[in-house]
Amino acid sequence: SAPIFEWSDVHLVGLPTIDGDHKALVDLAGRLAATLNEPSENPALAQSLAERLWQTAVGHIFREERLMEAVGFPQAKSHRAQHEALQTRLRQVLDDIQLGDASAVLALDQLAKDCLLGEPHLADRVLAAFAIEKGRHP
Repeated sequence: SAPIFEWSDVHLVGLPTIDGDHKALVDLAGRLAATLNEPSENPALAQSLAERLWQTAVGHIFREERLMEAVGFPQAKSHRAQHEALQTRLRQVLDDIQLGDASAVLALDQLAKDCLLGEPHLADRVLAAFAIEKGRHP
């Protein structure tokens, strides 16, 4: 099967904390997908990686939303709505993985692509530029 969406420096937004979180999320999603795609799948490892992916995503969203508040980001409301939608999708994908749904790996890949190639990533770039302009470089 095709590998999960992969990290590249083209996905950097310019804030080390956000970029580090994004890279960690893509790496965890890739490790989870690889574990699920193995013939001798390790359910305990998959569950552990899924939990780490969830916790990393929740932590990232928390940090990003604190930054939006700290700098008075004008698009905070719409970006918060994107976060809520992504968090809901991720929870559904991870629940489907736990239930043994084979298509959940493809959904995980699509979620990674949507995050780093779609509107949420564009909003992160705008947030990063705005924060840097305000003198915040977390």
